[in-house]
Amino acid sequence: MFSAAPGRPLASGGRQGFDMDAAQRTAIGDAGPTTRGRADSANDPVLPGFVVRRSDGLFVDLERFRDSSEFRHLIERLMAAGYLFRGISYADFCALMFDYPAAAVKEAVAHCRSSGREAMIRWAAALDSFDPARATLYRKVHFDDGCAYYLFEPVCLDAVGTQSEASEPTRLDVDEFIVQMWLKDLRAGLDVDTIRDCIEHQRYGRTLIARTIAPQPGADATVLELCNGLRRDDRPRVLPDGRADLTQFSNRFPQVKNGVRLLRKVAPVPGKAGRDLRGGLLAAPVPSDFDIEDLAGPGTRIERQDGEQYVSAAMDGFLDIDADTNQIAITTTIVHRHGVSVRTTGDLALMGEHFEEFGEIQERRTVEGRSITAHADVFGHVVSSGGEVRLERNLSGGSAVNRDGPIRIDGLVVNAWVHAPRGEVHLKRAEGAVISARHVIAEQVIACDIYADKVDIADVQGCVVAATTMSLERAGARRTAATTVHLVLPRTAALRKRLSALRDEANRLDSEIAQTEKRRAALVDDPEISRYLQVARRLRSGELSLKPEHRSAFEALARRLAPGLKDCSVLSSHLDECRSRRTTLDDSLAAVERELRTVLGDSRCTIGTVAPGVVIRAMEIAEDDKAIGALSANELKTRLRAANSRGRVLPHAEGQTFDWQLSRDEPQS
Repeated sequence: MFSAAPGRPLASGGRQGFDMDAAQRTAIGDAGPTTRGRADSANDPVLPGFVVRRSDGLFVDLERFRDSSEFRHLIERLMAAGYLFRGISYADFCALMFDYPAAAVKEAVAHCRSSGREAMIRWAAALDSFDPARATLYRKVHFDDGCAYYLFEPVCLDAVGTQSEASEPTRLDVDEFIVQMWLKDLRAGLDVDTIRDCIEHQRYGRTLIARTIAPQPGADATVLELCNGLRRDDRPRVLPDGRADLTQFSNRFPQVKNGVRLLRKVAPVPGKAGRDLRGGLLAAPVPSDFDIEDLAGPGTRIERQDGEQYVSAAMDGFLDIDADTNQIAITTTIVHRHGVSVRTTGDLALMGEHFEEFGEIQERRTVEGRSITAHADVFGHVVSSGGEVRLERNLSGGSAVNRDGPIRIDGLVVNAWVHAPRGEVHLKRAEGAVISARHVIAEQVIACDIYADKVDIADVQGCVVAATTMSLERAGARRTAATTVHLVLPRTAALRKRLSALRDEANRLDSEIAQTEKRRAALVDDPEISRYLQVARRLRSGELSLKPEHRSAFEALARRLAPGLKDCSVLSSHLDECRSRRTTLDDSLAAVERELRTVLGDSRCTIGTVAPGVVIRAMEIAEDDKAIGALSANELKTRLRAANSRGRVLPHAEGQTFDWQLSRDEPQS
């Protein structure tokens, strides 16, 4: 079947372009002699070369056809000369009138050639003359809001072509109607079936006979997903034992491999232009397009192959789609923008190196991963195995835990637990929180329980603070709640015990060295052994050489003194070994003493201003007690509150500076 030129509109009630049904194609194949352009008789007009007359109709030869303006000019000339077209194929007639610019003609010819068909379009059965007397039968057409209306009524025609009461009744003719409507400026959108029905069945009255051919919109450019893993899986996570965990989804953050094609651009499809009733062009809306490079974010690349454009992954990583820009990126960082809640995500257990959350983490929801950054408020629990935990807004009622790294909170911490046993905690303001870390740095804390190896806080109000090294700019009560400062004394019993054992070992070695030297000196005092050793030493150094007769005497002396010389050698070796061990022991003693001095030197408390309502105590921890930093929030709070009544009070003066450091001779547990 022939295809219409791309982007051309359909005529009302007809076929598209120059599509012909099977009967028409058979007629062309069986057509008789062809007359190209010339008249069949003396009264017939001479037609241009692209019009072909056959016994089965009038055709346009697309091979010789230039464009629609050529056909339109021909039709208007024939109508003005008083001709009409019998058996009009209205759809093809309108298509030839309007829908074949030069490019569409070339495309249609190429299509026919590739299909092995003649590039012919049948648009009418025959050319005939129009009786001027019948022109008066056709009334004026009425146009209203994109529609055309015609008043069908009985018509009569007298013998001389004038209407009168004695005239003979007659009927309108469909082919004549089309020509007359064209001459009355109705040139597109005719409903030929309705017109034929009204004429043949004598249906009278005002009838809608034509509508504006509205333009048909095309399709905007879009993308086609090529990877099944682009979408998350929100089914409940299945545990290893087969149970479903309703608090977690199966795959909330899809991962892709390097080289995987993610998207393919689908080009825009142009719309089809329409026509108004007078044949004017109504342009179709231009479909929107985009540059596929605008969709390619970090970690992706653009590939072009066989005229297609693709977005492919340039690395292994997690998929990140920005809903605002529609940009797709592949990163090692998991980025989520819609918050963590029981409805959207459930609890999250992440395997990536970094997770960023731009929405709220709601209460009772847990996010586990590594290097977690939250850009909105956190009401749930953030648990990191390492890296850095950063909360850019508030932490309220939940917790932030980093087992092997720092925690930084830029907002307010309220009724929450912050725990970093191997890292620093940086806070601006905290109220009613439990904080434990290797090092706590804060601007203001109110009614908090804090434990750390080292504390640096600007303002402390109504808190319990315990640390080995403490620096507070100001400490005071909060309403009726006092501030208790516990200077945690270091656990030095193990170091002191080790130091005592090393010293005992050093004393034992000193005694053994002295006894060995005494036994060796007794052997060396023998005159013969002493003289032998002197000669042997000179011989080894090359200062002395023996004649053959003297050498035999020297060897005989060595055999006689062998037992004593052997004992002397054994004692010398043992003495060297003891002295080496003593040197190593001295190094160990020095290292333990340095460690002890360092530990004792770290025990220091400095308070810039001690306001009323402050109690300062020296807090001792037994060696067998569980480390405070390993306690949970409730356990830590209980332990610190219980220590308020224990430990010796360190004297201080209100309104003054307090500075206290543990000395080496201070009694320790």
